[in-house]
Amino acid sequence: MTSLHQLREFVTDRLTAAAEEIFREFEKTIAEYQDEIERQRRLLDGVWKPEVQLHRVELPLQFVCRELEGKTDQEKSSGLDQEPPQMKEEKEELCSRQEEMELMYVCWLLLMRRVTTSSSLTAPL
Repeated sequence: MTSLHQLREFVTDRLTAAAEEIFREFEKTIAEYQDEIERQRRLLDGVWKPEVQLHRVELPLQFVCRELEGKTDQEKSSGLDQEPPQMKEEKEELCSRQEEMELMYVCWLLLMRRVTTSSSLTAPL
């Protein structure tokens, strides 16, 4: 009976060692999967929630209304330039809208350049 008892202990020890090795490999595989899931989650966050950083661009004030460019200071202050106040206000408003649209267009171009540059860096593997 002792040989049967020894065989039983031997089998039990071998099964225990095998089970421990299986659990170690299982834990290692789980950790690798969790790391991969976290990496893919960060990639998805970059796609679904992109961080757009806006940078202020200092531009020279070259966006002047085309109608007022040709006039000299003397012409502007002389009586030759007498317009009704409402018409002057409309011209100034038109000029400021034109300047605003030009500035928005330049900012949009800069933003598109930045987005296309950053999206090419985060292309899927």
